[in-house]
Amino acid sequence: MELEDIKKGWKQLNEQLENTEIVNQKMIKEMIVERTTTARGKLFMMNLPIIIFIPILMIAFPLMYIEINIGDIVLMNIVTELLFAYSLFTELILIHYLHQMNIHRKTVSEIAYSTLMFKKWFKIRFVTGLPLALIFIFFYILNLHY
Repeated sequence: MELEDIKKGWKQLNEQLENTEIVNQKMIKEMIVERTTTARGKLFMMNLPIIIFIPILMIAFPLMYIEINIGDIVLMNIVTELLFAYSLFTELILIHYLHQMNIHRKTVSEIAYSTLMFKKWFKIRFVTGLPLALIFIFFYILNLHY
């Protein structure tokens, strides 16, 4: 009789353990989805103002060059527009890969690929952005003084 009670008790404990594992797995999955969605939203909101601001600068800078009588206006306009076009291009690529990281519609391998591409383009933008900004500042100072 005791052996049957022990077996019955172990069976109930196993069922409870299986139910607990299923609940824990669901909770972990929900937490991962929530954290991923939150992080993706924050990255998107961080990049969105830049996409709005760059076209405004693309219009404002050429007008500013006319007002301050900068040296070679054509050269400065070309340099400025190329710099801002490159910045806008990289931002749009980053937004594209953020959009591809939709955890509800994509497989894990697709999300991993999008994440790696986002990181790659973020590094490219960072590594090339500073030298391009310095070149822009150099052209600006050079044309401002001559």
